[in-house]
Amino acid sequence: MQALQEAGLLAAPRFAFWLSKDPTTSPGGVLFLGGVDKAYYRGPLHYVPVTRKAYWEFDVDTVSLGGKPFAHSVSAIADTGTSLLVRVFAAKLGLTSAGPGGQYAIPCEEASSLPTLSFSIGGQTFDLESDEYVLEIELLGQKLCTLGLMGMDVPPPAGPLWILGDVFLSKYFSVYDFGQDRVGFALAVAEAPPWPPVWPRHPTATPGTPLNPRAGTPAGGRGERASTGSTLPLAPLRGGQAGERGDDEGEAGQGKIRTDTGGALGRPPD
Repeated sequence: MQALQEAGLLAAPRFAFWLSKDPTTSPGGVLFLGGVDKAYYRGPLHYVPVTRKAYWEFDVDTVSLGGKPFAHSVSAIADTGTSLLVRVFAAKLGLTSAGPGGQYAIPCEEASSLPTLSFSIGGQTFDLESDEYVLEIELLGQKLCTLGLMGMDVPPPAGPLWILGDVFLSKYFSVYDFGQDRVGFALAVAEAPPWPPVWPRHPTATPGTPLNPRAGTPAGGRGERASTGSTLPLAPLRGGQAGERGDDEGEAGQGKIRTDTGGALGRPPD
């Protein structure tokens, strides 16, 4: 990512993720390069400083269950490569033994009775309701429920810390700003906007003009659909271009990569 920034291929030194809660939908996730798209989240982005760059680590003021704090001044990382929440706290839910992989099974009928799990980060509370951290799976025609957490401690020097994986990041849009060393979160939309995007035609475009694959821009200036599986080269994206949805600070556009297709990249025309 740093190399892309140094090569001038990013409008801003940041990237972001939107992850779907529904594993059956497409796209299952979207990676944004050089900016964010407001269509994928609600409200303002809430930023906190990174305390250790190697892991995008940040401080969490408190962790609470049902409004009752049980952990104070802890460290955490937001990790899209981890599916679950990782930390030993199942005993707070009355669970004492874990199954294979350190996960906890519970009767599905009891899932709705579990308390809200809350993280206070930089003075703002991010809630996970019970149905958001309980996972339903089907095995041999039977429905099973497990907690979306793994009871594991991360030892020093990397830990101790919480890992906020996809259980958290599928509810909250996340931004990783390596220019200002900060991480941002906002409530994610439940469903992705229609894909692929259609960028507006440049005023000098000639109808039917094809994309120029070498430059990654429309030959003649016309924007086309970025179809699934396309590999348009990423070019500098600047705030204010036609077809962009800039971030909350109005400073950058974005490249988008659908994480479930392995490289469908959309960008606005120059």
